[in-house]
Amino acid sequence: DQTIYVKTIPEYKMMIRHGIVEVDDEELVGDMPLTKLMRLRQLCAQYNHEKASVLSDLLESLENERVVIFYNFVPELDVIKKVVGDSRPFYEINGDSKTFDEDTFGLPENSNAVVAAQYQSGSRGHNMQAAKYIIYMSVTNSAEFFDQSRGRIRRDGQKAGRVMYYHIVAKGSVEEKELASVRAGVDYTVDDYCRD
Repeated sequence: DQTIYVKTIPEYKMMIRHGIVEVDDEELVGDMPLTKLMRLRQLCAQYNHEKASVLSDLLESLENERVVIFYNFVPELDVIKKVVGDSRPFYEINGDSKTFDEDTFGLPENSNAVVAAQYQSGSRGHNMQAAKYIIYMSVTNSAEFFDQSRGRIRRDGQKAGRVMYYHIVAKGSVEEKELASVRAGVDYTVDDYCRD
């Protein structure tokens, strides 16, 4: 496991203080603990443009490798697609689309393919052991999704001596707390957020 920290964006602290913020021409309102937690998670994920830069650097360093990228929110998929572009074979697994096929993914001509998988849709029931790298674009709050996502490449048929997990995390944010929680095997809930 390797954690790569990015800075939180200024709007993150504004959301904590005021419960409302404008970012990328959108108004985000967090007027109740559950919606505020979700908005903070979004501000760490798709609105944090530094994550796209880190993702680009990671993919460049892994240019000849198959990579699985896990994400939470639909707009994150747009960021991932923009970063990957047309430079590599690209597959996705989410509630709207499943273009991933494990046999195709493992073909020699797909040796540098990328799979973007939303946690809920991609963390279970998919064999991705042709890859040995997972990049977490954002952190899940579900210990089960976290554990299951890791198991997509750490399974029978994995030919690599070791697998690698990269977590892109907004420093000093709810993402750090979520990651610590799910690593310990415990869901991070709105009650946890309210206690923090």
